[in-house]
Amino acid sequence: MPDMVKKVAFSWLEHSSKEDHQILAPYLAEEKERAWEHLIDLLHTQRGHEGPLLVDMYTHNLQTAAYAERDGADEETVVCALFHDVAHYVSPYTHGRVVAEMLRPFISDTNYWLLVNHTVFQSYYSAHHLGRDRHARERHLGEPWYEAAVRFATWDQRAFDPSFQVPPLDHFLPAVRRVFGRPPKF
Repeated sequence: MPDMVKKVAFSWLEHSSKEDHQILAPYLAEEKERAWEHLIDLLHTQRGHEGPLLVDMYTHNLQTAAYAERDGADEETVVCALFHDVAHYVSPYTHGRVVAEMLRPFISDTNYWLLVNHTVFQSYYSAHHLGRDRHARERHLGEPWYEAAVRFATWDQRAFDPSFQVPPLDHFLPAVRRVFGRPPKF
């Protein structure tokens, strides 16, 4: 069956025309509307990759979101918790910054900086075992998002528990859709 999608005429963007962009614009708009679905797909790739951990990273993300929700966090923060480690395998050293940039158009500055720095805040619970400074987060004292990041780290560090039962991913999807349904800010 032939591809019935109308194609642009350019192979170099500099040779594109107004007509090409009229073809392209609805496609790009739909991709933006579906961005959250791509994050869900990325989350699913983390299933079954627990290594030496007691839960896989998919479960870790869901547990962090469940702890946030149980603790009364707002919906946006719960969504941030759900995706906080979604880039862990593709960018292990900068995954917080990667996911923060992915969510940035839809989240507050507080949650953006919380995501960027969540590994430093979580390291409070483990860095000393590796000879590193567990108080490294204190370099951020005075930041308006500091206390939110401390609170987030308590959920994150608990979320490796195979006995902690969490709701299924579908439970969180309405919140994800609402956060991603907001007008993006740039």
